[in-house]
Amino acid sequence: MRDFRVERNGNGRDFDIIPSFAGDYAHGYVLNFDLVPVDPGKVSMLLHSSGYYVDGNSNLRVFLGKDGFGSHFPVFQLTNPNKSAQR
Repeated sequence: MRDFRVERNGNGRDFDIIPSFAGDYAHGYVLNFDLVPVDPGKVSMLLHSSGYYVDGNSNLRVFLGKDGFGSHFPVFQLTNPNKSAQR
């Protein structure tokens, strides 16, 4: 894995992790995505772990439900801008 980014899922409620890969050797790998806190007194949190068969051309979107991610980290909670206007 060369890099990754996190994007809002197309449903508007959840997130996708989108890894990018390099190399020509296709093989099975276990990808673990953890949130690692800056504070050494805090514990890291596993977001996702699963096995994938990938090479440098693989396109992968790893789904993260909002309940497993945004509920633990308020900064990642998504709000509906129209909801605040409703009464």
